[in-house]
Amino acid sequence: MRYATLILAVTALTGLTACRGDLSETTTGLAGCWNVHEHSYTHQWSFTEGYETYAWVRGARVYLHDDLLDVADLDRLACPDLDAPEDADPEDTWTEACNTGVRYDAYGWTTVELVRGDTSSDVRYPDYMLYTFGVSSTYDALYIAGPNDENRDGVIDDPDNETGASDIAVQIGWEPLGTGTGTTSADFFVDYWIYDQACGDASDTVDGVLDDGHCWAQTDEPQNPGAVGEHWSPESNVVSKTDADCIEG
Repeated sequence: MRYATLILAVTALTGLTACRGDLSETTTGLAGCWNVHEHSYTHQWSFTEGYETYAWVRGARVYLHDDLLDVADLDRLACPDLDAPEDADPEDTWTEACNTGVRYDAYGWTTVELVRGDTSSDVRYPDYMLYTFGVSSTYDALYIAGPNDENRDGVIDDPDNETGASDIAVQIGWEPLGTGTGTTSADFFVDYWIYDQACGDASDTVDGVLDDGHCWAQTDEPQNPGAVGEHWSPESNVVSKTDADCIEG
């Protein structure tokens, strides 16, 4: 990843998810029986020689549909503890205080909070869990690299990312109050940038550091043509679960 005047120094991230565990066999470690919903966002980009592409993900809204509001205990909404180490015990990887708001050191500071009754024009449902990444350090927020060839050796840097279909995911957990189905969906606050490698070669240096801010440009979200700059993505996968689906903590 380049260091640029326009794009501040980016911390290389090894974990691009706000997830804990395989949802097919996970346990929250919380007391009671919980439904865990996961929503992912995919960065779909085709490789273009001479260019690098990146998608910063600054936030996510996990929408609580009406049926979930009818059956979930909103006083006990859970979310992953993003500060927990990867080898932590299950009970240390989730918190059920997300309805009152939590703050994590991860990804340039991350907050998770419950929003009720939002009537903004770009909101699909008025009630949602809001993840905000990079609260204190914008460009330390989660990002997804496209199928780039940064060292220009003719080989895409990540062999598993030849199609550019990388993704991140966020999760919430809810505890049923009774019988019924609860549905969530999500959208993500994204910002796409492209880096011109040829321009970078021709750039001047300042005190021995490449001064290539002008080689960066905001670009369209591939799955949302015309959406340039920070914007909310199209609504992602819808997840519905019943009280019978919950996982014992």
